[in-house]
Amino acid sequence: MGIDLEMPSGECDDQMLNSGINEGIEFESKEEAFELYKEYAKSVGFTTIVKASRRSRMTGKFIDAKFVCSRYGSKKPEEEEEGIEGCNIPQARKRGRINRSSSKTDCKACLHVKIRQDGKWVIRTLIKEHNHEVFPGQVNCMKESRGRKKLEKQSGDTVKEMKIRKALALEDGDVERLLNFFTDMQVENPFFFYAIDLNEEQSLRNIFWVDAKGRLDYTFFCDVVSIDTTFIKNGYKLPLVAFIGVNHHGQFLLLGSGLLLTDECKSGFVWLFRSWLKSMQGCQPRVILTKHDQTLKEAVSEAFPSSRHCFYMWDTLGQMPEKLGHVMRQEKSFMDEINEAIYGSCKSVEFEKKWWEVVDRFRVRDNGWLNSLYEDREYWVPVYMKGVSLAGMCTAQRLDSVNSVFDKYVHRKTTLKAFLDQYKTMIQERYEEEEKAEIETLYKQPGLKSPSPFGKQMAEVYTREMFKKFQVEVLGGVACHPKKEGEEDGVNKRTFRVKDYEQNRAFIVEWNSESSEVVCSCRLFEFKGFLCRHAMIVLQMSGELTIPSQYVLKRWTKDAKSREVVESDQIDGESTKAQRYTDLCLRSLKLSEEASFSEESYNAVMNVLNEAFRNCENTSNVIHNVEESDSVVAQDPSRHEEHNNSFDENVADTGQEHSLHEVWKATALQEQRNRYSILDDYLSAQQMSHEMGQISMMASNRNGHCTAHQNLHSLGQSINQQRLYGTEQLSFRPEAMYERLQDMGESSFRHHPQQNCNSSKQQQSNRNFSH
Repeated sequence: MGIDLEMPSGECDDQMLNSGINEGIEFESKEEAFELYKEYAKSVGFTTIVKASRRSRMTGKFIDAKFVCSRYGSKKPEEEEEGIEGCNIPQARKRGRINRSSSKTDCKACLHVKIRQDGKWVIRTLIKEHNHEVFPGQVNCMKESRGRKKLEKQSGDTVKEMKIRKALALEDGDVERLLNFFTDMQVENPFFFYAIDLNEEQSLRNIFWVDAKGRLDYTFFCDVVSIDTTFIKNGYKLPLVAFIGVNHHGQFLLLGSGLLLTDECKSGFVWLFRSWLKSMQGCQPRVILTKHDQTLKEAVSEAFPSSRHCFYMWDTLGQMPEKLGHVMRQEKSFMDEINEAIYGSCKSVEFEKKWWEVVDRFRVRDNGWLNSLYEDREYWVPVYMKGVSLAGMCTAQRLDSVNSVFDKYVHRKTTLKAFLDQYKTMIQERYEEEEKAEIETLYKQPGLKSPSPFGKQMAEVYTREMFKKFQVEVLGGVACHPKKEGEEDGVNKRTFRVKDYEQNRAFIVEWNSESSEVVCSCRLFEFKGFLCRHAMIVLQMSGELTIPSQYVLKRWTKDAKSREVVESDQIDGESTKAQRYTDLCLRSLKLSEEASFSEESYNAVMNVLNEAFRNCENTSNVIHNVEESDSVVAQDPSRHEEHNNSFDENVADTGQEHSLHEVWKATALQEQRNRYSILDDYLSAQQMSHEMGQISMMASNRNGHCTAHQNLHSLGQSINQQRLYGTEQLSFRPEAMYERLQDMGESSFRHHPQQNCNSSKQQQSNRNFSH
């Protein structure tokens, strides 16, 4: 239960509050009771505090609580004597409490609530009378005045330090511990990425990181990403933001983690979102899911302009008791009618009409929060979700989603040290769960519970877990009765009304046989990614025996992480070495994941890699030979003439002297251009290195995991920059380029004596190309 906090002009309805505070009220929690009492206190003109709360000795749960006027109680005798005598000896205080003894008047106003056996909280005692003067409408002013006085006593640096510790109580050594954690993760995982945001005083402000598996998973499942800010909104000590995806087994994936230490406004979220986007090679997800929050709405719009932003429906509707509790208590049918408008509308016009009818009938048109829901209706109302794929994440309860990723390890008092100590264990558990689901899909056939052709079709396509969910819809078709309602002339489009006796409501299904398009008003396909029972019963009635291909999302299939290389993913021939290196790293990660499943696949891949490595060495030797010859000719012009003469003598009898001479000159010119291109790449890399602050090298080990030797010498320098980005943003190796340039310089001073006096001048020229 709750109370409307969005009254016009920021004022509360006194009549509603006074009539609402009575001994017949029920609450869902003691926190809700306290919120109502605070609003009541604000309207009357006094402040309130929590006097006491009590837990059950058997269960450990709260069973009652007492909220009182801030002037409840009386002065202690020793304090009165101290005030008279003017003693300057400071008195001990309990930590975290403010001494307000001087304002005590022994006021008895209070609200005492207790919990019933059914879990509801009810009022045990309510005293409204005060023994002191109250100040209606001035409570906020008094609080602001006290706040200003406190701030005036703080220096700018102290205030900023308080803000940091308010969001995250950084303990001694936490900064060093965090950087060591990032270094260790990079050594174990070459594609580990992190970014650090510093304020003007070079103090940590925001942090983001993601491991290699998270980056690789996103390449397969980039259609929808959930950004969970529950830990921040609920006041956890660890201000954690989680980027969550879902794989083809319906398991939730950790695609990145962030800590907003001080900046929870739009700019902090924008920095975090852009850091995540940078780690994902700038690839924006099709859909972003967040809570209904104006700050998040603006930040997502700025950071992800190409993504469709949606709100969690369960979170949006879950705020109804808090925001419209007074209406729900007085009008029992309110939620039924509002749900009918949300879920029972087939077209946007129909929804808008029903919405305003409900709003006017219950006289809540002026409610600010409700109006904000309507303004943002395209972010959460099902009728506006056509063409959007949410992969089951929008309607899932948080307990089934982020709880399974974080809540086992993160509690309200969890410190940064404790979280980092458990991070690897948490990631390993997620990996093992996915591996178990993968094995079950490969070696266990799902049980068919229906002779439906749709079930037989998808049993061969979907993963085991997803087929179980899909089969629920197949079996639910027996409770549906379709009835044809209309058909458009000249168009193969029919409309059906499907009565679902299990859900006890009717849905509208439109079927276009020409385009094989089927749309149901329940929007199950948009929300969960597979066809509903209503659509399938219409397909069956229309003589269709297979589900159209556009309704079989690859993300739910056994081949969701297929090894096929899409042609459009190939980088063009004009790419730089840095681009080619990054592309190879991404592909090697995918290869490592597949090859590590068995000894046979590992051995097969190693054989191919060894052969590929030998081919690359041979190709590199040829390039080095050409560059070395070019360097020798540049040092001694006579060699150039000798080289030309050698070509003349060897091709005189073939009649192709001129053409081969031109080929040689063209080759030499091209190699010189390549040399300048290499130098440009090297200089560009140095500039990028200065900006990014991290450079990495990668190698693969036997288990398919990657190890890395990270070049972290610039970490101390980069910590002074406004933005510090982690490794793999550059994905380039300047030391290898430096060695190559050094070899090119040394080759100009190498001498190659004749080894065979009987050889031709062409053979002598060839030796100039060798090492």
